[in-house]
Amino acid sequence: AMSDEFVEYANYQQPGSSNDFFQNFNSSVYTRMDPAWAYLEDPVSGAVDPRIRHSEQEGFSLRENWPVYLQLKYVDRSADIPVSSADEARLIIAEYELMFGDLQAAVDIINQLRSNVGLAEFSSTDPQEVMDQFRYERRVELWLELRRWQDMRYYEIVSNRWADANIALGVHRRWPVSQRERSTNPYYTGG
Repeated sequence: AMSDEFVEYANYQQPGSSNDFFQNFNSSVYTRMDPAWAYLEDPVSGAVDPRIRHSEQEGFSLRENWPVYLQLKYVDRSADIPVSSADEARLIIAEYELMFGDLQAAVDIINQLRSNVGLAEFSSTDPQEVMDQFRYERRVELWLELRRWQDMRYYEIVSNRWADANIALGVHRRWPVSQRERSTNPYYTGG
């Protein structure tokens, strides 16, 4: 049980550490929000999803000639980033319900999140459709909260913008094991 408004933040304050999302997506025409997120359409209603807040187009990137949009989720370099929230906990419970076959319970949780932002209700009894909607909800609820790479690995999502060599390697790449780990871990048997 928790408050519907529960959020725990990673605090930033200038001078000192800063919110890198603000730095990286609002600092120049070289660094910008991925335009694929701009005016993202909700798959249920076709409306623009209000959880992805961004500016109007600011021009074009000098690097790739992509449209430049600035994220508006974080207002400055000192903006705090949520690290845990009631909405994320609900998504975890929805995933649990999906894993154990209670599709209606998962749909009810998805719709609770959607109603919080004024989006139309989702309805389905097809397990794949419910999973697809669940993944969409995670994607937009946790936008710019340091979750996307973990989700891509966990759900085996390969970005269509990856180079062919990276697509071939897949999402379950392993980091090189450090020399220190190899030397000091008695249980390490790798090469």
